[in-house]
Amino acid sequence: MMKKYFLFTLSILAFLCVEAQHLNIVIDEGSGLSEPSIFVSPNNPDNLVAGAIINKYYASNDGGLSWSEGELTSPYGVWGDPCLIVDSNDDYYYFHLSSPSGFGSWIDRIVCQKSTDLGETWTSGNYMGLNGTKAQDKHWAVVNYENNHIYVTWTQFDEYGSSSPIDYSNIHFSKSVDNGETWSEALRINEVSGDC
Repeated sequence: MMKKYFLFTLSILAFLCVEAQHLNIVIDEGSGLSEPSIFVSPNNPDNLVAGAIINKYYASNDGGLSWSEGELTSPYGVWGDPCLIVDSNDDYYYFHLSSPSGFGSWIDRIVCQKSTDLGETWTSGNYMGLNGTKAQDKHWAVVNYENNHIYVTWTQFDEYGSSSPIDYSNIHFSKSVDNGETWSEALRINEVSGDC
């Protein structure tokens, strides 16, 4: 009796597991795509926007069954580490590293580009964290849905990859209280510096 009950239970669990499988959709098969970021609108779960390095973006308005795609451009350059968020107005924000052509230095700021049409088109962007030749890297962003204030943290390196004991890394913070139009001056928020 116990053996039959056990087999019956396994059969039901196996059936439930098969029924619970989700459909996998391939968005892009390009080579070198990595570090994906995806955000689902809390207002409408059919609206999703995704990004992948170096400069790819994808948008879906049918719950991820189909996707449009494009490549971000910005006068500040686009150099990976995508981080996507959406505010309560369904405006999406795509944060990434910079790679300015003709001015600045490699990853010298964190860039924010905004979409007001569910990820189909993007502004040319603005930025935070520019501090001479220091490298800005590994950002992440969140939004407060009560007031749409946006908060971003990242690591600033005195000299990226340096083994010198006088070069440090620190965690910085900036916020926007005007829907990503402007950013507060970067504020160091760690007490103890790291190395580079």
